[in-house]
Amino acid sequence: IVFRRLLMGYLDRSVPAFASVILSSLLFGLVHIAPPVMVYATFLGMGCALVTRFHNSLRAGFIVHLVNNVVVQLIAVSAL
Repeated sequence: IVFRRLLMGYLDRSVPAFASVILSSLLFGLVHIAPPVMVYATFLGMGCALVTRFHNSLRAGFIVHLVNNVVVQLIAVSAL
């Protein structure tokens, strides 16, 4: 909600759409702290932003993010 609705929504009023996708995705990646995760999260953020834009719905990006988190958690648990 913070990155797609607030940040991307704010950026849409001041920069072109592609720039708001890139900037919000970069910030999404940066908040994930660990460098390898930052890269992954940046690309995930781009995917979520594009899906949100394509479907014109915050739910679409939320579902992509949710599925990603479930898959990552299943991989992490299976590694134990």
